[in-house]
Order: sequence, then structure tokens, then C-alpha cells
Amino acid sequence: MTERDRPRGWEASRQASLDAALEATPAQRLAWLEEALELAYSAGALPKRPAPNPLSEGEGGAQARHLPPRSRRHSRA
Repeated sequence: MTERDRPRGWEASRQASLDAALEATPAQRLAWLEEALELAYSAGALPKRPAPNPLSEGEGGAQARHLPPRSRRHSRA
């Protein structure tokens, strides 16, 4: 962006920022969010990260905690 193309004034700057954000792909938005979170954590603006939840990853994902044990799910009563 050249000096000529740069928006002038608060409203024009706000609109240019909004336009740029809306043109970003989902992958670009996610990359921006990850970078912003890393910056916030390293700057101390966010509390330390919580310990990982063993049910949030792996087989069944986060839904695993809401399902009964497999032995009861597959048995016919």
C-alpha cells in the first residue's frame, strides 16, 4: 500500500481494516488468531495455559466424556 492508497481519517482507516479482515481466508484468520494468542501469552496478557484435557484429544474427542462406557453402549438390554 502506497502513501496515496493509505486511507485518510479514522473512519476510512476503520473501513480499510474491516475490508482487509473480511477478505482474509479462514486459514489466514486462524493463523492471525494463533499469532495473536502466542503474543498475548508471551506478553503475560493472558493467564498461563491450562493443562491439556486428556478427553479433548484422541479417540472420541471432547464428546467422549458424554458417552457411557463402551461395554454399556454396545450391550443390548
